[in-house]
Amino acid sequence: MNALSSDQLKAKLLNDPDTQAIAEALQLPLADYVAEVLAFHANPEREPEVELEDDAPEPEGGLDALLAATAAELESTEQLNDGFEPRRVTLVVF
Repeated sequence: MNALSSDQLKAKLLNDPDTQAIAEALQLPLADYVAEVLAFHANPEREPEVELEDDAPEPEGGLDALLAATAAELESTEQLNDGFEPRRVTLVVF
């Protein structure tokens, strides 16, 4: 299996409809979201930071419920053979 180069992976992420939808849901520019995803890909030991603004509404069911639902949704989708380890999901929360 040939792993994608950084430029190939970036191009794939920028053109991926799921990546575009996640960036939109997070209200982040697509390029900024992809840059963060690539940073985590390059540094898998890096721990995500979770920050909630004081005036940000609490997700329905709390943050744990949101993360569990997101993880379940990601696990239910088929993984592409693009160099990522199967079933290894990193959720990036801004």
